[in-house]
Amino acid sequence: MHIARELEIGYSTVRRIIDTFAGEGILRTEKVRIGRRNFVQFTVLKNITYFCPDPFSLAKKAKKIDPNRLSPFCKINKSSIRNLSIYCAETALDAKQPNPSEDDDIDWDLYPHLTEIGFGPTQLRQIVKHWQKLELDINAGLPHALERADWWAKPEHRKENALGYVFAMLKNGMPSPPPGFKSRQEIIAEALHEQAEKIRKLKEQHFEDSFTVWWHELPPDEKQKIDAQNRTGAWKEEFRKHYFREHAYQEL
Repeated sequence: MHIARELEIGYSTVRRIIDTFAGEGILRTEKVRIGRRNFVQFTVLKNITYFCPDPFSLAKKAKKIDPNRLSPFCKINKSSIRNLSIYCAETALDAKQPNPSEDDDIDWDLYPHLTEIGFGPTQLRQIVKHWQKLELDINAGLPHALERADWWAKPEHRKENALGYVFAMLKNGMPSPPPGFKSRQEIIAEALHEQAEKIRKLKEQHFEDSFTVWWHELPPDEKQKIDAQNRTGAWKEEFRKHYFREHAYQEL
C-alpha cells in the first residue's frame, strides 16, 4: 500500500504491475516477518533493462510526476530517452518495533472482497481510530474482524451499500461470526485434521497388511518359536502382532 499511496494510484493497479513484473522475471517477491508484522520484500533482479516501446509518450507523462513524491528507494533514470532503466536501491528493512495501527501491516490479498467494495487504507485508518477510542486490541483482533467483514463483502452476501454496511460493522468492534462462517484458522485446522485422519488410517492399514504378508511367509518352525514366547496367555493374534511390531515391522 505504501507504493500506491506514494504514486497516488490504485492498489489493484500496483498489484497488477507487480504481478506482471514478477511473471516476466523482472523482480522477485517474498514474504518476510519482522517482529509482529508481515512484509512483502521486492528484489529487482540485476542487469534488467526495460526498453520502452513509446519513450516519447512516457517521457511526456514523466514530466508531470513530482520526483519529491516518489519513494526514496525507487529511482528512474531518463538519461537516454530510448532506454529507460528502472532499478531499485538495496535497502534493509527497519527492524524496530512497528506501529500495529499502520495499514502497511495488512496483507490485502487476504481480504479480496473488501477491496472489491472499495474498502482500503483510508477506511482502515478510520476503523483503527475507532478501535483505539474503544481501547480494543488492534493487534490481535483486527485481522479476525477484517476476515469476518470480508465474508460479508462477498457478492453473494453483500448488503445494499456494502461499503457503508461493512464500515459500520467494523467501527463498533469485532463483528459477530456470520452464519456458517469459518475462520481461516478453522479451515486450515479442519484440513489438517482430515489429512491426519487419512494418514492414521493408511498407517494402520499398512501395519495390518504388512503383518499378514509377514506371517504368511514365515516358515512353520519360526511361527512355532514365536508362539512359544507367548507365556502370558495373551491372545495369539495380538501377541503375534506385538512381536511383529517390535521385531520386524518397518513404518512408512
